[in-house]
Amino acid sequence: MRDRLSSVHGVLALALVTLLAAGGLAWGQSAPTPSASLDQILMEVASYDGGIDSAALWKLRDYVRARRDDPGGRAECEAKLLRFLSGPATPAARMAAARHLRIVAGDSAVASLQRMLTDGRVNDMALYALQQIPGAAADKALLQALSA
Repeated sequence: MRDRLSSVHGVLALALVTLLAAGGLAWGQSAPTPSASLDQILMEVASYDGGIDSAALWKLRDYVRARRDDPGGRAECEAKLLRFLSGPATPAARMAAARHLRIVAGDSAVASLQRMLTDGRVNDMALYALQQIPGAAADKALLQALSA
């Protein structure tokens, strides 16, 4: 009899948990929204200046990481993050972009990053991204920056 009561209690507990989880959506919790475009995310990130409200940075992280194994996605992220670095964003926002650029940048980013090394506004961010790119082109750009 005890085993039977134990089984009934287990089933009731499982049913209650399932109902509560499913009911959460009906009681005002919305379903996940489709992901925003990278342009939208970067618009949100542009005004980030440190602090607690970092939701836009998490969106950027998730967007870039979801595309790091896709050549087309990497190319899109690389191009838009490079443009963002030269734009009017806050220094904290540009550093966040550089951090994510390190994940997706390849040889095609080297020339742009090398030019940025001479811009005092973004040179440290360009260096940060450039040093992570494997290959001879990035190595050459870094060596040239040392001799300049």
